[in-house]
Amino acid sequence: MAEWIEVPAHRIYVICARELRDGFDYIGENGKPVERGEISYRFVRKKDGKVFKWARFIPQYTEVHVCTALEEI
Repeated sequence: MAEWIEVPAHRIYVICARELRDGFDYIGENGKPVERGEISYRFVRKKDGKVFKWARFIPQYTEVHVCTALEEI
């Protein structure tokens, strides 16, 4: 149920928690993989290698109740 939302000067990717957990590798501040309980600074999508970071804001989005927002780098 992931979905792109175009915001001026930003490309926001709204994704449910399950898809984030299963479809992304978590990268720490030093560029090395981290465990899911640690703070992650970047996310690498497994299927195509695109890199994301936490979005600066989460748009109001009613279709996904437990969601997060990532911004493409």
